[in-house]
Amino acid sequence: MDRLFHALLLLSALVWLPSKAVAQDQIPAARELITIAVRPDTDYTRTGRAKFVRLLSAYCREVLKILPTNTPTEDAWVASEGHTNDTAKMRRLVASREYSRSQLTGIFVKCEQITDKLIKPDALPVEYEAANLVSLAINFNSEDDIEFSASKLEMKSKELGFDFLHAVRWALLVASLRTLEKQ
Repeated sequence: MDRLFHALLLLSALVWLPSKAVAQDQIPAARELITIAVRPDTDYTRTGRAKFVRLLSAYCREVLKILPTNTPTEDAWVASEGHTNDTAKMRRLVASREYSRSQLTGIFVKCEQITDKLIKPDALPVEYEAANLVSLAINFNSEDDIEFSASKLEMKSKELGFDFLHAVRWALLVASLRTLEKQ
């Protein structure tokens, strides 16, 4: 299992390393985050996981600074349109730029909130840490939706580092396993 995982990470590194140059221009934390996520010899000890979470937190904060946001009126429209059984309204909602802005903002705000829980000076219970690492991985589970939303906003996924989020997701899952192994 570990051998397969390391082979997949190496393949990811070969495919996504060219995106490092683009992402690092707009998002400084992206370069180091990509490196940690795709390296087979990543440090998943408590210290290594803390560094990884701090970098992910910085990355999410940097993305939030770049993302366009909805006005309060637009957010209210997205919320109200989402509470309907009318398929025509739902299609219009999902096709809208307002919905895309709302989705992307929600994903990266949630990342910020979860990483804030994990960045604490005191030692966290291993179950709490593992659960939050899995929660972060699930947060990035819709990578195609993230890239689709970015394209609707005329944002380039590579420039934002969205093209490597699958590697970050895998690294988060490995980190949660290492946490439960009490490393």
